[in-house]
Amino acid sequence: MVRNYLTLIIALVSIVVSSQDILYKVIENDSTYIFAVSKPLVPIVDDFFTHAKKNNYSISKVADLHGVYKTNVISHYTGSQDAGLTMISRDFKDIIFINDNLPTYLSTLIEVVVYHEFYHFFANNKDHCDTIFCPYILQSGDKIDVEYVIRTWGEDDKKEYFEYLKIN
Repeated sequence: MVRNYLTLIIALVSIVVSSQDILYKVIENDSTYIFAVSKPLVPIVDDFFTHAKKNNYSISKVADLHGVYKTNVISHYTGSQDAGLTMISRDFKDIIFINDNLPTYLSTLIEVVVYHEFYHFFANNKDHCDTIFCPYILQSGDKIDVEYVIRTWGEDDKKEYFEYLKIN
């Protein structure tokens, strides 16, 4: 079982690393963190870390991140059409996948998916939050009204997101 898991991880990592990826650097205090990001996701990842800093959220856990990739790995290996997938590992660096099938013209949706997956990563939590006490985007994907999110996602939602992340 462990060997199969290792093989799957190695296969996923080797498939996702491509010319569409760059090394992304984040600096917090005296620490520098470097991980891979697919080029189309760079502006969204920039936005995420800008808001993390603005909301005084520590990003030191990013040292455990291998990369954020826009890829077809999700549908290819799992058969799922999920918008995002965060693989949290005890033995390897964690990986965030964003489904390549998401239309690029829905940039707000892609941003929300990236924020949603970063929640799983930073909170080290695979569960979703389906109560009124958490940000709407942290619900299970099948419960999120995509049109509503596209219309309403903004600065207040990002502030609420980071405030929630700080306490969880």
